[in-house]
Amino acid sequence: MSVKPSASVTESYRQQQLAEKEARKRIEQLQENIKRTEEDLQGKLEQVKDHYEKQIASEAVKSESYLDELRGRAAEQQLTAANEIRHNAQSLQRRGEKDIHQVDEAYKEKVSDADSRGRKQLRETMEQYQQRRDYETRNQEQELSVRQAQHQLRVENSHETQASQIEKIQRDNSREIGRLQKQYQDSVEKAEKNFDSQFQQSTDKGQSTLDRIQSNAAERIQDIRADTAYKLAAYSSRQSDPFYRMLDLNVGLSEHPDSFVITATIPQHEQEHVSVNVRGNELVISGRRSNQETLNSNDGHKQQTSSYQYYMEAVPLDFPVDERGLQRAFQGDRLVIHVPKKEFTRARDVPYQSPTKNAGIEKLRAEKPQFPPNIPDYREPKKPKA
Repeated sequence: MSVKPSASVTESYRQQQLAEKEARKRIEQLQENIKRTEEDLQGKLEQVKDHYEKQIASEAVKSESYLDELRGRAAEQQLTAANEIRHNAQSLQRRGEKDIHQVDEAYKEKVSDADSRGRKQLRETMEQYQQRRDYETRNQEQELSVRQAQHQLRVENSHETQASQIEKIQRDNSREIGRLQKQYQDSVEKAEKNFDSQFQQSTDKGQSTLDRIQSNAAERIQDIRADTAYKLAAYSSRQSDPFYRMLDLNVGLSEHPDSFVITATIPQHEQEHVSVNVRGNELVISGRRSNQETLNSNDGHKQQTSSYQYYMEAVPLDFPVDERGLQRAFQGDRLVIHVPKKEFTRARDVPYQSPTKNAGIEKLRAEKPQFPPNIPDYREPKKPKA
C-alpha cells in the first residue's frame, strides 16, 4: 500500500528545486563575472609589466651614457696631467742644460759622457713614474668595469624576479622605482667621489716625485758645476787630447708636409756599426768605433794601444712619427734618414705640441767627468777637532 505525499511536501520540494535552479544561475553569473575580472586583471598586469620594462631599459641607457661620460672625463684629465708632466720634465731638462752651458762653454765637450748618464737616469725615473701612472689608471678602469657589471647584475636580478612578484609590483611599483633611482644615484656619486679622490692622490704623488727630482737635479747640477770648475783648472792638459773630444756628426734636420729628413756625416769604414731608432719624440743616431795599434821593435820591445768609443746624438721631432716607415741610406760619407709622420694626429684635428719644440738639435750632457784621484777636491778639508 503506497503513501501519497501531501500537498505541502510537494510544494516544498518544488520550491527547493526552484531555489536550486536560481542558485545555479547565480553561480554561473558569478563565474562569468570572475572570468571577466580575471581577464581585466591580466590586461592591467601586462600593461604594468610593459611599463616597468621600459623604465628599466631607460635607466640602463642613462647609466651607460653616464659611465661613458665619466670615462671620457677621466681620459681627458689623464692626458692633461701627462702633458703637464712631460712639459715640466722638459723644462727641468732645458734649465739643467742651460746651467751647465753657462759654467764654461770652452769645456762643454769634456762633460758629455757623464752628462748622458744623468739624462738616462732621469728618463728611467720618468718611465718608472709613467708605468706607475698606467698601473693606477688600469686599476681605476677595472674598478669602473666591476661597478658597471654589478649594476647590470642588479638590473637583471630585478627583471628575473618580476614574473614571481607581479602582484606586489602592481601595488608598490612607483615606490620601488624611486628607491632604485636613489640607490643608483648614490652609487654613481660614490663612484665619482672615489675616482676623484684616487685621481687627486695620483696627481699629488706625481707632482711630489717631480718636485723631488727637480730639487735633486738642482743640487746635483750645483755640485757638478762647482767641482768641475775647480778640477778642470788642474786638468786642462786633456783639452789637447783627441781621445776626450766630442764627436760631431754634423746632423741636419728638415721638415716636409708628410715626413722628416735627417742627415749626418758617418765615415764609410764606420757605417756598419751605426744604428738609428725612434724613442718617443726623438730620433737617436748611435754607433761605436774602436782602434788598436801595435809597434814591435827589433830589440823585442813591444807597444800596443787600444781605444773604444760609443757616441750618440738625439734629434727632437715636433710631430709624432711612424717608426715602422723609417728608411735610411748612405751616400758616400752622408747618412740620409726619412721618417714619415703619423696620419691619425692630423685627421683628428688635435694640435700636437712637442715638449722640446724650437729646442734645436741637442747634444746630451749630464754628470761630471771623472778626474784622476790625485787632484784635490774643491771643498776645503775639515779642520780636526781640538
